[in-house]
Formats: sequence, C-alpha cells, structure tokens
Amino acid sequence: MHWTTPLTKTTLVAALAAPLSLLLAGCPGDDGTADTDASSSSTGGADTTGGPGTGPDPDTTTSVTASSSSSTTAVADDTTTTDDTTGDPPADGLCNGFDQVGNINTVLSRDGMPIDTTCDPTPAPCGGDVVGIWALEDTCGFEAFPNPLEDQCPGSTFTIEILSQTGTMTFVDDGTYVQDFDIESQAVIELNPMSCFGVNCATFESIVQMDSPSASCQSMGNTCTCTFPDDGAPEQGMGTYEVVGTDLVFTDETGSSEAAFCIGGDRLDLWQPLFGLPVLTDIMCASDVDCYVELGDMYDAYICE
Repeated sequence: MHWTTPLTKTTLVAALAAPLSLLLAGCPGDDGTADTDASSSSTGGADTTGGPGTGPDPDTTTSVTASSSSSTTAVADDTTTTDDTTGDPPADGLCNGFDQVGNINTVLSRDGMPIDTTCDPTPAPCGGDVVGIWALEDTCGFEAFPNPLEDQCPGSTFTIEILSQTGTMTFVDDGTYVQDFDIESQAVIELNPMSCFGVNCATFESIVQMDSPSASCQSMGNTCTCTFPDDGAPEQGMGTYEVVGTDLVFTDETGSSEAAFCIGGDRLDLWQPLFGLPVLTDIMCASDVDCYVELGDMYDAYICE
C-alpha cells in the first residue's frame, strides 16, 4: 500500500512528534545524539505490531480518513528532472520506515441517527452495506502512539487530544465516496525540561518553536506543559471505493489504502492502522515503491522523502 490521505489525523501525530524528538536531541545537557538516531530511538513502537495504512500506507491509514490534510503525505515531486537514460525520476530521496503501533477507530452514524458512540480501537470487522451518508461521531486509539521523548526524558508524557470533530462520509452506489471532515486536535507534552535538558520552560518553548511556531509552553513548578495545535485544515477527500470482504479499499489520486469496517444497525466503524514515528534509512529512492522493493517487510510501510 502507498501512503494516501487518512480518514482521521493519524499523520498529525508523527508530523508533530518527529520534529520535536529531533530538535530535542540537540538540547543543552543532552548527550548529543545524532538526528537519525533520535528519530530511530524515538519510534517507541518499532517493536510492536504492524504498518502506514491510513493510507500513510504510514499516516497515517486509509484515504477514507483524509488526514490532517497531511503535511506528511508523501508525494513524488513532479518537477524533478528525470534520468536521461531511463526516463525515470532520479533516486534523490531517502526511505523512511514506519511500524504500526495500534489502530484508530472512526465511529459514524447513518444520517446522523442516535447511536451508542462507545469507541474501541480493537478491530472487529463484519462488513455490511456502506451506501449512504454517515455522520462523524467519534474517534479513538491515539493513546497507542509512543512518547517521542521517552528515551531522552524519562517521566515525560505525550498525548493526542481531539478537541472537536464534525462532518460526513458519503458512499455512493456507483463506487465513489466523498469525505468532508473537520477535526480539530492537538498534541500535549508534559516534562521537567531542567531535569532532562538543563533548560527552563521558556527556553524549551523557544526550542520547539523553531520547528513548530504555533506551539506554546506553560510552567507550573518543575513541570512544563507544551501544546502543539494542528493546522486547522479540514480533512476532505474523494475517490473510489471497493468492498473486499470486511475491508474497504479506497483509491484517490495519491494511491490506495484499506480500512476494516463493520456496520451494525445505524452505526459504521472504520479501523485504520496507527503508525509510529518515521525511522530514516540510508536507502535512496525516487518513490515509495522503491522503498518497498529494497526493504521489503523490514518496516510495515514506507515514505520516500
């Protein structure tokens, strides 16, 4: 699978966490770990299950959850020059590997009918007839994402918070779909920056703002709480879908992805993979496909970047 735009903001998690872990690798008082090592060690979930299917299929995930409009979506640069010999684009990128750390469940209701919105990230696919208009009710499963500072700062915490979520997912009987979600979310990290990096909260804020200008930090005693809001862009998308057993296969201009699904009464559950932080490899690539060919199942999914 290639990494397409996900239903929910699964790629937002990696988009926020990866720069944070890389920046902090060079914090005063740190051991000076190289950027690539910081990225690798901060994945946290590299030893746990599976890979990007939220399209980023790592985020990040089915095109059904047309993501945090996602800045992390990997798309080949059409402006790059091609190889004079083969006509193929030059291999001027590097492969990033992703491991699946859990699943995101998106709960929807048929025509906005009242349903039990209890959300469970554990997939329980059963299939069903998806044709119709489905209203977004809830999402869950982000707690499985690893803390990007776990190694550098023991005792710190990292959470993803969904602040609001509205929108619809429409499946037409001609095999097309339209997603129109508006999900507002943020990442929050709590730590003692003086203990971990030898800087106070104000200095720590200036460090994270180098890569995430909208981030803000507040101190309370020894604890520094930093908030990383998303970009506020709606998660919109359209394309075609196909029912394959208890999976939905979504295809748009960026590629294809899958989501397990189950319909019970007026409720639709869609499960997509949640992927951890990217691990930079030394494999050169021109497209995501090159990474799959060269690295095989070393990681669950890849992006050429």
